[in-house]
Amino acid sequence: RLKGELADKSAEAARFRDAARRAEARVETAAQENLRLYERIRFLESYAQVPANASHPPSSLGEAEGKYRSLYEEQLNPFADFSRREKLRRYQDLNVAEKVMLNLSSVFLASKHARMGLLLYVLCLHALVFTALHSYSHARTCDRTRMA
Repeated sequence: RLKGELADKSAEAARFRDAARRAEARVETAAQENLRLYERIRFLESYAQVPANASHPPSSLGEAEGKYRSLYEEQLNPFADFSRREKLRRYQDLNVAEKVMLNLSSVFLASKHARMGLLLYVLCLHALVFTALHSYSHARTCDRTRMA
């Protein structure tokens, strides 16, 4: 009975995963189509009789149009594309240890609380090492004075 229920739940989970993948693909397709439509709108607006400096004021732009405007302009910017490709190439050239250090440093540098925690951790480690060295040297000095 439990095996049957497990098989049913596994099949149901697989259906949900497939549905989620299809939904993600539809969202991605819709975003690409919207970007192409915005590109066409910009092309058609360029042939309008309205002067270039009399375009829509930023306050009249809809939220969706503003979003696709930035995506469109980002797609046209060759410097951003070059920068993205160079960062990816440099990241792929790193060895595993360097990738781990880069990711850890970005995690610690991203948050104020993480930076403060790291600072406290380093200070505690230094205090521990100094205390251990002091007690070791003091014990060695005391042993020498007792022997003398």
